[in-house]
Amino acid sequence: MNVPNRFDLAILGAGPSGSILAITMARHGWRVALLEKMKMPRHKVCGGFIGPANHDFLEELGLLDRMREAGFPVLKSLLMSVPKDRSIEIPIASKAKTTTAWGVWRYEFDDLLVQEARKAGVLVLEHVTVDRIEKGKTNHLFYSGQACPAGSIEAGVVVNASGIDRGQMKGPFHAMGLAAEFENANVPQSQVSVHYAPEGHCGIDPIGKGRITVGYVADPALFERGSKDPDAILGIFRKQNGCLDRMIGQARQITPWKGTPIYLVRDFHFWHDGMFHVGDAVGNVNPVGGIGLTFAFQSAKLLAGLFKRSSAAELAFDSVARDYERLWRRELLGRLRMSRFLGKLSHEPFAVGLMMSVFRSFPGLLKAAFQQQHAFVRSDLNP
Repeated sequence: MNVPNRFDLAILGAGPSGSILAITMARHGWRVALLEKMKMPRHKVCGGFIGPANHDFLEELGLLDRMREAGFPVLKSLLMSVPKDRSIEIPIASKAKTTTAWGVWRYEFDDLLVQEARKAGVLVLEHVTVDRIEKGKTNHLFYSGQACPAGSIEAGVVVNASGIDRGQMKGPFHAMGLAAEFENANVPQSQVSVHYAPEGHCGIDPIGKGRITVGYVADPALFERGSKDPDAILGIFRKQNGCLDRMIGQARQITPWKGTPIYLVRDFHFWHDGMFHVGDAVGNVNPVGGIGLTFAFQSAKLLAGLFKRSSAAELAFDSVARDYERLWRRELLGRLRMSRFLGKLSHEPFAVGLMMSVFRSFPGLLKAAFQQQHAFVRSDLNP
């Protein structure tokens, strides 16, 4: 395989944040290389919920039509349930403008993004590991791989989109996240739902063609007691939450469980070790808010907007890093904090019961909380 040597931008990680950044900058005229350690697509622990904050950006990139062609469903309502058969449902469409929320199967959606990156002229290298980077005015990235011979490339700008760094995983993990796809569930294809249990919560996201993603976050205590079987833990949640049980009681699992420990990192990385960071590489959210993909898309959008102000050769790294951190903190930090606060409450049975009582009495509060998490992101420096 003949690999060109010089690029304006090298991105480590071909997940949503890396692929979106690659597509955006390649269409802007930059020479972009996208390096991924796995073979794309691959199964991920992800519910696949794309909130309405991303509508305009996805439309601008021309991806909404591709998502419709793939059969991904438009989601119109959110159902929340707690034990003792109490639930509430709210619409999630914005009245201010025409927007859509989507449910996507990450395996197919990631493949769609990588295909779009290739169409935009991005060099995509899969199954490669970046062994070292010699940093300077021009960065030299040395890689080895299964799909191509070992080699190196040069890039003026390097972005880390490869997720949480192991150095950020400090202390005990917050929770365990697991996900799998199912079919034949009693779930409307236009409804996303979250179901609480005493030691965790379970989200259900329709992903098209009659399929759903079942993803749950469980307290470490469940695993410490020896309940390490994903089916057994889901069974515990079903016994504790009747609404969840009725929705997936007859469903058939079609993909294996994928699991990952969830560390909520405290040290955010924007410009670190000679690289910009996007997506989870900056800092991650609690899954309960359903804004993981929003963080991936919007951090890439914010950084791309700053890159576009100059050529790669003339990029003022210090200035871009300052502006990127300021935009990210202004637009995304409050949502991250809210997701972590809600996530902490969601594993406290008394707090969950009280929260449901309040939301059922004042449904506008649930709508306000959803809108705070999924509001539109402003990419201009001085709004």
